[in-house]
Amino acid sequence: MVDNKKTDFIREVKVVTQLGGRQMGDDEFKYEEILTRFTESEINAYKQWVSQGFGRVCNKKMTKELNLEWITRHYLSLKMIISASVMITSLEYNIKKGVNISVPYLSYYAILSCCRAIVFTLPSQKWGKNLIEMKHTKILNTVGDCVRKLNIAYGGEILSILSRYRNYRELFSYKFPGSGIDLVSDFGHRFEYDDTVKLCKILCEIAQLNSEQVERYIEKHCLSNIDEWGNCGGKYILKCCIYKNVEQNDTKTDLYMIDEEDECALKYIMEHHSFPVSLYCNLPEWKIRDLFAVWESEEVSYNQDQDIYHPSRKRNVIFQFPCK
Repeated sequence: MVDNKKTDFIREVKVVTQLGGRQMGDDEFKYEEILTRFTESEINAYKQWVSQGFGRVCNKKMTKELNLEWITRHYLSLKMIISASVMITSLEYNIKKGVNISVPYLSYYAILSCCRAIVFTLPSQKWGKNLIEMKHTKILNTVGDCVRKLNIAYGGEILSILSRYRNYRELFSYKFPGSGIDLVSDFGHRFEYDDTVKLCKILCEIAQLNSEQVERYIEKHCLSNIDEWGNCGGKYILKCCIYKNVEQNDTKTDLYMIDEEDECALKYIMEHHSFPVSLYCNLPEWKIRDLFAVWESEEVSYNQDQDIYHPSRKRNVIFQFPCK
């Protein structure tokens, strides 16, 4: 005979552990850019669209495979935001140092990484190799279509902006004009650092909003049998930290490497989360700091010289990472 009270208690403990009390405290993501860009009704309609999209995928029947897929997708999305943040801090540093050759590349790929963060969190995009290795044109068009769900006019505008950034990067990757990056200014196009940061913030907030709706859908509709699908163990999610070695070898056998930082982050997620949470709640502050630290010079640890590249100090430049 099943002890319903005991089952309910165990489920409640799991959920409380999952949420970590954050809903009862003040530790929540604070939106900025989308609140000024879109109306409340537009945001609410968009949230409903994302929730309905995940509902079509899940249909209130969460499975272990679907759970692991979305935990993985949210982690990959968060990594794209970290990637973009490192590129933006590198962009600022290189602009100050006058390393202009890097400006088009870092500007575009920071934005592309933010776009990929959105794509990973869209229920309309099916999981698989085509999602992970999506071509640039498809990524930009998908994000343009996504933003149209918020506001049709701005969706078209943002796709045009994204395309200009891509052309900006390709101009210097393939043709390399002798006038340098000043050439684009002569044609009336400017790619200012502040504008790039603002665009990245908008994209990151949309990715966060998407992930938040997935989490809330699961909380509302799927927790009654979390003990059946909430076990995050297994090899599925660990694919995130396995990378193919590009070095050629005589045996022509593919070689793979396991990334220790990814593995550590994923183990934390598997130990602390029973189901997908929003990007903001995925990893604690100390782990986010570690993921930024790998891009810093070893001199940073003992040298406080402001002239040394130190992305950890400005890790919140485009996204509000957790503070604890």
